[in-house]
Amino acid sequence: MKGPIWEGVYASFVDVPVTGPGFSGEIWRNNSLKKISHFRELSVAEHSIPPVTINRDSLLPILTAFVSAEGSSVVLLDYGGGIGFSYYQVQSSLPERAILKFHIVELEDVCRVGREFFVDTPNIFFHESLPDVWSHSLLFNGVIKAWHFHRIQTDWWYVASGVLRVGLYDMRPDSSTFKKTMDFLMGDLQQSQVVKKPPGVAHGCKTIQGPVNLFYVTSHVYNPDDEIRIAYNDPEMNFDWLKGPEIK
Repeated sequence: MKGPIWEGVYASFVDVPVTGPGFSGEIWRNNSLKKISHFRELSVAEHSIPPVTINRDSLLPILTAFVSAEGSSVVLLDYGGGIGFSYYQVQSSLPERAILKFHIVELEDVCRVGREFFVDTPNIFFHESLPDVWSHSLLFNGVIKAWHFHRIQTDWWYVASGVLRVGLYDMRPDSSTFKKTMDFLMGDLQQSQVVKKPPGVAHGCKTIQGPVNLFYVTSHVYNPDDEIRIAYNDPEMNFDWLKGPEIK
């Protein structure tokens, strides 16, 4: 086999120990740090096309560049991303205006090495596990889910396809937006975004163009005592879920 394999940590399978500490060992640590240090040097080299983006079998920089064309912020989750081998590839592929938040899910020892190497880099984050709950909901045309809120749990929503109308109502007395509402669309032909709903913010949704594929992450596992329901037509909120889109 020609060329390095296994991200350049070992030159060939022959060099890989049959038994040993694996990702906790000095061989993996030292070779990984050597490789990523080289990537860092390439990322600051004066080239019209940064050579660090040229990596075999890697479409991640290209895909991230396409996503960044839709907005100024890119959030990336790299599951099994080592100590951040792809970070410099992605960062070098983005326009200067783009804001990158790079999340890596890895083993505890790998995360420790990555945090030490990127100690002065504020936009890369290492996690030993995925968020508590990752779920999916399929919503068809006309479906309305409103309202509910949590006292403990935080939600994050992302619409992969379809168009979803989202309503938010702030119930936090100490908030600067107390008793104010937000009404906006997510999904196809809308700004790509992840919406965070902290405790005390009531939320609901209506399918405008379905089916809608809604992906959501929650900070806690399901707790029926933290699912507080409010009528969809609660007069205090003054939010009309039945009205159609505004004609302009």
